[in-house]
Amino acid sequence: MLASHFRLKKKREIEYILQKGKKFTAPIFIAKYTPNNVHFHRFTIITSQKFSHSAVVRNRTRRILYETIRLNLPTTPLSYSYDCVIIPFKSVVKTKHEVINGHIFSLLHTAFQ
Repeated sequence: MLASHFRLKKKREIEYILQKGKKFTAPIFIAKYTPNNVHFHRFTIITSQKFSHSAVVRNRTRRILYETIRLNLPTTPLSYSYDCVIIPFKSVVKTKHEVINGHIFSLLHTAFQ
């Protein structure tokens, strides 16, 4: 599980990122990100009832994405730090972990440059 200090929690910060952030699109999610003033990346994942009516599916998707971020975070260059909001598509539920890992890796290494 991703440590709590790597997570965005405040609604005001999340809304700011969604309005002003740059967009990174992958086949299984959309990510919006902005630079931050802390010296590490922070993430949040938004899965609404529109994503799935089942809370089990929404929570499982969040856990998988947070774990993938946690595993890829140590390899991320930290020239700049970013706040990132990830909004997964419904197709992420049936996607294999290796594919999810590849897309998160590309987010962390290409978008965060």
